[in-house]
Amino acid sequence: FYNRIVEQYNESDKYLSSYNKCKNNECLKTDVEISFSKSLKFGSSIKEIKHKLHEPCYHIKLDNYSHIEILFYRMIIGNYKVKCHLHFFENKLFMFNYTFSSTMKQERTEIIKVLHEKYLLDRKIQGNQNIIDGFNNCVQVEDGVELTVNYIALSSDFFSKNLLLSIDIAKLQTRKVNKLIVALYERM
Repeated sequence: FYNRIVEQYNESDKYLSSYNKCKNNECLKTDVEISFSKSLKFGSSIKEIKHKLHEPCYHIKLDNYSHIEILFYRMIIGNYKVKCHLHFFENKLFMFNYTFSSTMKQERTEIIKVLHEKYLLDRKIQGNQNIIDGFNNCVQVEDGVELTVNYIALSSDFFSKNLLLSIDIAKLQTRKVNKLIVALYERM
């Protein structure tokens, strides 16, 4: 199970996809700070998290990124069994998510409603739009096979460093394709 989760994060695509969904989609603004808890905020260290939540079920370092670690917890929030993944870059929390695996449609609606009540002060909204606070932190709901709620610190060093890297890689790939097209054109 944990290996399957690790595989999806071993490339930066999953992180950058979540980042782009927050940056490129319309977000609802909130005056409430988006954080893990009142005492644990984005930028908290692994030691601080472990002190508050105790030892995780699993703690891994990603193979492709020496500066990324993920803590896996199983917990109960309300009446729901939840898988929680906390992602750290250079020992700073920059993303976490809750996955509600076995929930019915009505339960998912209730969870999303509570999320909206907390961050949007019960404003009437439609759909699952992203929510962003004044600190550039984003909440994103993915209602697929499982209900997953992602919390992302968009201002994290992880994103600034990896966005530049992904742009450079894209430029290199474009140059390579252009060289192949020129070579093909010259030979035809």
